[in-house]
Amino acid sequence: MEPDTRATSGADVPRYLNEPQAVDVRCDAQGLPVAVHLRKRWRNVERVVDVWRIDDEWWSKQELSRLYVRVTIDGSRPLTLFRDMREATWWQQRY
Repeated sequence: MEPDTRATSGADVPRYLNEPQAVDVRCDAQGLPVAVHLRKRWRNVERVVDVWRIDDEWWSKQELSRLYVRVTIDGSRPLTLFRDMREATWWQQRY
């Protein structure tokens, strides 16, 4: 007997482009990244380029509170990270 070939492959499941990805981050005493775990290894942050905070939708159940940090790693490769202040988790945001 042949297996059921009408099973969905998942190709029709919608997903967002450039969706943030969870990432492990080591921080200094001020809470700024000093190392990021990417591709199965820790990479040192060479420089913090910019820091900004976004607090939005505070009136709704989907409140947004993020601390964004633009850093350079690996010979000035730019990377944008953010800390979800409500969940205390770090994410990589690709543009």
